[in-house]
Amino acid sequence: MSEERVMTLGPTPGDDVYLSLGRAIASQCPAGFEEAKLKAEVGGAVASMSLACTPEGGSESPVAIDPMAQADIQALLERVREATVREEDQGRQWNRCEVTLRKGGRFQMDVYY
Repeated sequence: MSEERVMTLGPTPGDDVYLSLGRAIASQCPAGFEEAKLKAEVGGAVASMSLACTPEGGSESPVAIDPMAQADIQALLERVREATVREEDQGRQWNRCEVTLRKGGRFQMDVYY
């Protein structure tokens, strides 16, 4: 059974990592997208990732992630992962996440153990 934690962007130190992550994901989507969803599994040498974008008024479709962008996204996810280990997690780190970007700059990150 997975545990889920919803992480949202707030006015805290380190938000630049979330901003960079959002920008890296958005750079892979077509201009004017309504929503983007990145699903990733991290913790190994190479993260597995899938990205789907929804254009305004359209339907969701998969988007190929450029290999260089994938490396950047993986590095940013690892930074978030390292920074989010908290005492109540007993040192555990999440290994799967879903990042959702929505028009207007909305960012949400769900993590799973």
